[in-house]
Formats: sequence, C-alpha cells, structure tokens
Amino acid sequence: MIGETLERNSSANGNFEIGRKSTDNTNKEHFDGAIDEVRVFDRALTADQIQRIVYQEIENNGGNVRGAVIPKDIVDINTSSTIPWSSLIAYYPMTGIKNSTTDDYSSNTRFIGRLSVSADQG
Repeated sequence: MIGETLERNSSANGNFEIGRKSTDNTNKEHFDGAIDEVRVFDRALTADQIQRIVYQEIENNGGNVRGAVIPKDIVDINTSSTIPWSSLIAYYPMTGIKNSTTDDYSSNTRFIGRLSVSADQG
C-alpha cells in the first residue's frame, strides 16, 4: 500500500502480525508465500522512496535510511526528502532467525516471535 495508512476495523485484535490477518476470527487468512523483509515506518513513503529501497536491505547512515547494496541515502527525486532512521518503527530483514524468532534492526528493539520457517528460508 503506497502512501496509505492502515486503519483498524472492528474485527482487529490490536496485534501487529506478519503473514496473517490480525483478527480474533479463527480464520487468520495466512499468507501462502515467502516474506524476505518487513519494514514499518511511521509515515507514508513516496513511490520514489519505495523504488529506491525495494531490492536492498537498509542501514542507518547518520540518522538517515541508506541502501546497503547501493550505499546512498534514500532521497525522493522530486522533493529531495530523505527518510529519517527515527521514522523506522520496526525492521525485520529476516536474517539470523533462531528458534523461530528474529530481531528488530531498527533502533526500537521490538521482538517478533512464532515464525514458521521452512528449510529453504533463514
């Protein structure tokens, strides 16, 4: 969802869940596929900013989000705006999965657990 904010509805359970619908319903509508990275920002990114980070991991470069493969700060070409690292609420690159958990690589150290990892992942 580019440039949109997720809204909570009446069936939401209030949890942040990756790969399934966050509801109290028994059918969680699990995602049938692979997830490489999850990034949660406190703002909507522009389409240009998303295009610049889509195929690479990111890192903190003096307070700005920077690409790891193309080592440049992520800048919107039209507005020249960067993405502050502090706007990154959570970042799970899905590397280093141990005991079905992974670390948050943002500055917020949020924990994520109960991952279902197949043999060809992680």
